[in-house]
Amino acid sequence: MATTAQAPQQGIISLTVLHDDADADAEEAPRKTAALQQSPAGASLASCVVYSVASLSTTLSNKCMVSSVAGFHFPAFLTLWQSVVTVLVCGVGSATGVMRVDLTPAASIQLIARWLPLNVLFTAMLVSNLLALRFLSVPMVTVFKSLSTVATGIGDHFLFHQPMPAGVLASLLLMVVSSVVAAFGDLQFNAWGYAWMLANCGFTTAYVLYMKVALRNSVSELTAVFLNNILSIPLLLPVVLYTGQLFPGVNFMLSCSALVLGLMVYSGLSGFAVSAASFWCVRASSPTTYSVVGSLNKIPLAAIGWLLFGARLTKLGTAGTCTGLLGGVLYTYFKDKQQKTAGSRR
Repeated sequence: MATTAQAPQQGIISLTVLHDDADADAEEAPRKTAALQQSPAGASLASCVVYSVASLSTTLSNKCMVSSVAGFHFPAFLTLWQSVVTVLVCGVGSATGVMRVDLTPAASIQLIARWLPLNVLFTAMLVSNLLALRFLSVPMVTVFKSLSTVATGIGDHFLFHQPMPAGVLASLLLMVVSSVVAAFGDLQFNAWGYAWMLANCGFTTAYVLYMKVALRNSVSELTAVFLNNILSIPLLLPVVLYTGQLFPGVNFMLSCSALVLGLMVYSGLSGFAVSAASFWCVRASSPTTYSVVGSLNKIPLAAIGWLLFGARLTKLGTAGTCTGLLGGVLYTYFKDKQQKTAGSRR
């Protein structure tokens, strides 16, 4: 489980002030760029883009490992591996001075108590998702996951007083409709499957909302990445052992080719990136926006899956993708309108 590079706290770019008018005009563009990076809207946009790219990279590398690498059928082991790699990256980065990661808070009981619920919720998300997939199809699971985006928006509104105009709520519901349309041909009912997916929606919503709470302290995003992953390892280990993936996964790593091992290393590094980007996105924007970005990622994933993995495109799937894209556009529009309205009132 990993989380973000700290949102860049960039200072104003120092420029030599020249008396020539043309040179002064030339300075204006960099100043505007710096101002954009410092503004809340600019940081929010940047964090969303970075999170989207990191999430896509992680999903695609995981897809390659699970679907394209012969003999590798250990998704839970892969999740544990990504946490281990993330902890190693943070440790090496801190030791070499490349990253500013404060490793001392890991010994603080108070800080561990603050972060442990996040790790428990993540493990519960993983287990409930694996159990749901035993009874339901992947499209059906996707429909339920889109419901957690709406639940996160509602929780964000009541817990953190995040405004939710009618347009924002409508765009979230439109994303749910898009998932239903895309999965219409695969809809099925299974009582156990529904129970586990409803539990997964609850865990997912609580995880995203509690992430906002956990970040309400002086801990930087990179330190949060380290804490989050080092606490995840002892919780993920029993899951990997229970599913029987630990020793087969280790044996696979020891016997695989250099190319496959390189892909596993890349998967671990991408896990670090998405972990860092997640914390940055939640801190710079909101839990709702973070969930929406994650939901919208299925659109480029569908296109990439068709191009790289030969995934079948259906009329309903295409219609669902277009509906989801419309929901994302509307969400962006209404959130931008909301921010401009709030800014004009200041």
